[in-house]
Amino acid sequence: MTDYSFGDYETGLLTVLQPLLAPAGPLLVLEGYAGHIRATEFGVEVSLRGLPAVLVEIEAAEYEVIAHPYLSAQVRVTLYVAARSWRDQAEARTGEAGVYSLLADLREILTGNTLGLEIRACGLLPVEEKILAGDQAQVIYTARYKFWHDRVPAG
Repeated sequence: MTDYSFGDYETGLLTVLQPLLAPAGPLLVLEGYAGHIRATEFGVEVSLRGLPAVLVEIEAAEYEVIAHPYLSAQVRVTLYVAARSWRDQAEARTGEAGVYSLLADLREILTGNTLGLEIRACGLLPVEEKILAGDQAQVIYTARYKFWHDRVPAG
């Protein structure tokens, strides 16, 4: 029985995604989300140290009583996946990773992964991937996942 914080979940995600970080992997940025992407009246404002990038956010947890004194938490995760959007065909085939290949890499690593935590054995499950914003310089997708922690102490 372990009571995890959102920070524990974020650390678990960042740890399992480390192989994607340069120089071994395609990512220049892998970190927790801290307001890097904001909606403004003119669109979306992005502040990243480099591309490609993945930002990890623990979006929410919904709790329900399963067997007193324990709760079950369904935890929702959002990954912000950013890459350059306009590349010529040669670079797209052999150069830096584009957002589609990054989304596929994330699915491969995360689907079924328990992050080394005592969570439900099915691990993370993909929920949705969709474009958040894009222009000629960059494109940002969100990849949403969920998992369950079934032994959250109720008190």
